[in-house]
Order: sequence, then structure tokens, then C-alpha cells
Amino acid sequence: MIKRESILRNYGAKGDAVDQLLEYTRNHFHHNKFTQLEDEDFAKVWKNYRSDFSFLREKIVEFNFPIEEGMSQNDDYIAAQETGRVAEKYRRSKGIDLKSIEISSVLTPGGNMPLIILRDRSEFERVIQCFSYNNEPGKVPKSMGASTYAGYSNWDRILSYKEEWTMATGGNEFEWAKEFEKLKNNKRLFKDSFIVLSNGPYSAVPSGDVGMGESEWKRVSLDIRKFHETTHYFTKRILGSMNNNIIDEIFCDYVGVAKATGKYNVDWALRFLGLENYPKYRKGGRLENYASVDSEDAKKILKVLVFDAVNNMAKLPSMDEYKLIYELSRFSLPEIAGEFDRVLYHFEEVVK
Repeated sequence: MIKRESILRNYGAKGDAVDQLLEYTRNHFHHNKFTQLEDEDFAKVWKNYRSDFSFLREKIVEFNFPIEEGMSQNDDYIAAQETGRVAEKYRRSKGIDLKSIEISSVLTPGGNMPLIILRDRSEFERVIQCFSYNNEPGKVPKSMGASTYAGYSNWDRILSYKEEWTMATGGNEFEWAKEFEKLKNNKRLFKDSFIVLSNGPYSAVPSGDVGMGESEWKRVSLDIRKFHETTHYFTKRILGSMNNNIIDEIFCDYVGVAKATGKYNVDWALRFLGLENYPKYRKGGRLENYASVDSEDAKKILKVLVFDAVNNMAKLPSMDEYKLIYELSRFSLPEIAGEFDRVLYHFEEVVK
């Protein structure tokens, strides 16, 4: 903390701003061994899911119901949530009617993370309403391009478990009710995580601002978003933390851009955050979503720290992006911004 405080004071932090920035820039990562972890149970199941809406609505009960006011209170919807069984009239309906849906995954050192990709904006919004609003027409911000879901109760897995249990034991419904109560305590057997992605412009940056045509930028945006979001999963499993903090964002943007295009682009990284015309800040940049410090002085210094850190990250050696973030996460934001010589020395030792 003494080192960080000294750096912050060198950046001009005083009084309450020091305390706020010390708390905000505290290193929340934990460094266990860098290794390739096995897939979690849910990822193994999702590998068998196909990019076909008719198939997927047999697996994901919510897909059978339309987005309508009052749907969360519909008796058939509630029954499906409680039993995994969908009433025949909804099985025959269009459901949320997805034509562009694609199932994919990204392999990280933390294992595979399933992805639901929608290349149609209205379909993306319907899927978000499905999972976030219980099939109610809740508002989806235009700026939203992805959403991560953890702890989703997958009735496909529960009913598959029931089928196997019934075949093995010959148990009846009364006995299944008792077994189901036991199952609820073993969440890895039915709780899933996955990410829903759109292919809209990344960070709402227009294609012309990055020198690309619209279709090319959509393709690249999807790749950046895909690798950005799954890097959060990597930090959670390998580094024991995933926070709504700007250091998480600049780490994930690094991996996203580098993997999507083959190299890190500092100009893009600054533009995504609203710092392309530094020291001016462009309102609507992503920095404002993560600058959770109270005082204006602290916010001003945080902006400088982020600008310096992002520029310094462009000087890092070429290596596996996940390994790079693993090593870089040993340092706090003030250290990456204001003591980069020490950071570079560490990387020189790593690559020897």
C-alpha cells in the first residue's frame, strides 16, 4: 500500500482522493498456478448444443415463450420454470423466434465458456429479455452488446439426471421429489454459466472511427467482445476474481483486441474508454461505467492512471495473451501506470 500511495501522490492525489484511489486500485487477484483447467460440467453439456432454434427450444424452456407483458406471471410459464415441462400450446408456438442464433464456445485456461451469439439486434434483445426479465419486455440498453449469466438452472440437465436416476433406481415420483431436494445442494449438476453476445459495434464505436467498413467492423467487434467477455471468466477461475473495475476492463480489452486482430491496438483501447482525445474525455466512453470513486479529484487522477496504463501495455512483450494478463495482474493500476520499469523488469524475468 505504501508503494501505491507514493505513486498516487506523485500523480497529484491528496486527502480523500488518496484513500478512495487506494481502495479502488487494491489488487484483488490471487495468483495460483497458471495451468489449463478442465471444463466445468456445464461446458461439457453445452458442447452438444447445436446452432438450431428448434433443437435449442427443447433444451432451454424459456425459448418456448414469447416476450410479452405479464409472461412471468403466466401459469404455464411458471410451471415450466418449476418443472421443466412446457405446455403443448407453447411448444407449437414460435416462442421467441430466433433465426440468427449460433452456439459456440471459447477455450481459456479456465476452461471452455459457452456462447450464445445473435447477429440480429432484435433477436439479441429478445434473448436478454428472456434471461434477464423472465420473458417480460424489459428495456435493453442500446449500449449493451453482451451479458454473462451465471447460476442458470438448466432443466435439460435436471431432466436428464432424473431419467438416468429413474433407470438406475426404478424410483417413483415420490422418491424423485426427495432425490430432487438432494440435487439442489449439488449445483454443479444443473447450474450453468454462459455469455450472450451481439455483433454490434464494440463499445458503440462507429466503423469509420477504426477505419473499417461496417460489415468488417461488426465481424471484428464480435471477436473482440467474445474474447473480452471470456477473459472475465479466465480471471475468475485462474485469478479468483472478476470485478466491475477498470483494471479488469483494460485487461479484457487487451486480450479481446489482441486475439481478434493479432495485435494490441492502443488507439482502439483508448477510444473504447472515451480517451481518444486525451486529456479530454468523450462522454459515453466506457470509463464512466467503471470510475466508481466519489471525488472529482479522484476521478481526474483515475483518468490519467488509465491513460498511462493503457499506453504502457502496448510496450509489453509479445506472448500468450492469457499468460501476459496473469503476470500483469500481479501489479496494481498505479504500478502499471507509474512504475512501468518495474513491470517490464518482471516480464524480462518471465520470458527468460
